[in-house]
Order: sequence, then structure tokens, then C-alpha cells
Amino acid sequence: FQSHGRLSDTVSRFEITPGNWGGANVFANSLAPGSPSSSENIKVSGLEAQAKYWFAVKSTDQNDFISNISNVISYSTSAIVSLNPDSFELQLEDSQTTLQTLLVTNLSSTVSISYESVVSGVGTATASSGASSDNEKGISSTQSQPPSKMNTKFPDIIPSDIEKWIIKFVDGTSAQDKLTIVNELTTLDAKLLRDVVSEDMQLWLFPINKSNELARIFNYLTAHPLVEYTEPSYPIKLRTLPTDPGFPDLWGLKNTGQGGGRLGADIGIEQAWNISTGSSDVIVAVFDTGIDHTHPDLNDNIWINKGEIPNNGIDDDSNGYVDDIRGWNYCSASGDVRDDQGHGTHVSGTIGAVAGNN
Repeated sequence: FQSHGRLSDTVSRFEITPGNWGGANVFANSLAPGSPSSSENIKVSGLEAQAKYWFAVKSTDQNDFISNISNVISYSTSAIVSLNPDSFELQLEDSQTTLQTLLVTNLSSTVSISYESVVSGVGTATASSGASSDNEKGISSTQSQPPSKMNTKFPDIIPSDIEKWIIKFVDGTSAQDKLTIVNELTTLDAKLLRDVVSEDMQLWLFPINKSNELARIFNYLTAHPLVEYTEPSYPIKLRTLPTDPGFPDLWGLKNTGQGGGRLGADIGIEQAWNISTGSSDVIVAVFDTGIDHTHPDLNDNIWINKGEIPNNGIDDDSNGYVDDIRGWNYCSASGDVRDDQGHGTHVSGTIGAVAGNN
């Protein structure tokens, strides 16, 4: 590397390759390398405990030529806390209580920890307390109500307002075994709504207003070896489409055959918006003819480089680009990204235009 070159370092929870480099997180940009054969120490913070990460490096020379990925390595972070035992099972009758000692050890020298003890099962309540020493004791007692957490056959959080539930059987479960389960659940006031035989799945209506019956249903499904998992069937709510008067003309978003086009030949924006309408935390780089950042549909959503002071002729954030407030013009080697053709503004509007502003 030249002494006036730069290093760009990224980290990812997935193995980094040339194809997914752009999706990794940059943790040290424009790191100037030292003399030949020298080494640099880089500190990465904010990583999750007990997780595997991949790290990779690219270099940029004095002519802004970017190298291929080099030095891809992986590392697994250690645990912050140790529990002993890490799990235990209890069987309690009505009004019966028990005491279980849990040893919590803080393995970190810099991080304080707290914990909440949760008893997984049916008819349980939770007791929480802070862990400030190695011999904290958590005590839990039973109540007649559905659990807030179950084992791996159920989601971590049990919603209290969802009546419809999906039961997935182990592949190959016989019709007779399914009938036995149906009969048992029916006696507990559950109602079978649909049986999808080809998928070994059933849709049920659970009596969420009857805590005792619901608790017994969860208990039965948790213990049954032929039940692979049970999950709530959340209602699907369609989002309101934008009120912008020009939206019906955007066949690329929603093609109704307008202008003689082909019905449905679009990007399926309605289905995408049912999942998410975007987030200001997501930054999208557009390589095109520029962008009209004063456009009323784009002005509020344009990315601003907060590490750069406008028009001072200095590379304030040391990323190799002077006054790159809204991006970089590689044709003129300047921070002037105004659109001189229109296509870049069109593409940017498809990605991040403000909706509902008429």
C-alpha cells in the first residue's frame, strides 16, 4: 500500500464476499496504512455476545482505484454472562410453589448485567430482579394464566389478542394421529377452522378469553411429540396507497394496464409496502446521472453527510472526498450531484420519494 492510500474495513454477521461487500457495515473508513510490513490495531465496538462475525479489507490507492477484498477473517465473540444451571424443569400442582437457585456469573470486566427470570410453561408468572452478585436467587410461583414465553414450539412472546393459531405437525403425521389431537383440542373449546393436509398444518381458533382452557391447550401442544411448532396467525392489514395525483400513472410501481401496458408487469410495490414502507435508517446509494435534491418529493429524504462542512474546501470526514454533502460526482470529481439528464432523479424518486404530499 502507498502511504497516501486508504483502507476500508467492514464487518458482517455473514461471510463477506465480493458480491455482498456493499451490505457489510463499515467500521473504519479511510484508515491510512503505515510503512511496509507494519501493523495496525483496530477496535470494533457494539458487537453482540456469542455471535460470529466476518471482517474484510479493501484498499484505495492515490488514484482512487479500489482493490479486491483481502484478508477476510472470522471471529466469534464470547459470552457476557454464564448461568448455572442453564435450564431446569418444574412440575407444579395448583397453589404449589418451589424455590430454584440460579447462579449468574458476569464474565465481562466492563459491562454490568441484569437478568429477568422466566419460567417457561403453562400457568406461569415471572419474577424479575437485578443480578449484582454471584448468588442471586429467582423465585417464581404459578398462576392460572397463559405463559408469556414458551419453549421452541412457540414464539418467544405469546400475544394475548390473537385468536387464530397455526399448528404445524411433524412431516408424515398420520390422519389418525391428527384426529386424536383434533378431538383433544376440541374438548378444550378450541375450534378447527382449516386443515391443510398437503402441508401438515391446521388453522385453529383458540379460546383466548378462557385462561384455564388456553393454558391446557398450550401445555398439550408443548408436550406432544407430533407437534413441530405452533404460531399465531396475525391478521394482514393492507396499507393505504399514496394520495399523490401522479401515483396512478406510475406503471412501474402498480401496473393496471394504463397506457396500454401489461397488467401486473410491475415491481409489486403494494406487497412490499405491506411489509415495510422504508426507514430513514436505510441509506441507498444511486449511481446514475445525479439527483435534483431540491425536488419536493426528494428534499426531505436526501442523505446528508453530517461529517462534512459545506463549501469549505476541506475533506472534514477524511473519506477522500471534499465537500461531499449529498454524494459525489465522479465525472467532475466534485460534490456537485445536480442531475444533468433527469434519469437519476427518476430512479431516486422510485426508491425514496416522499409519499402523500400531493
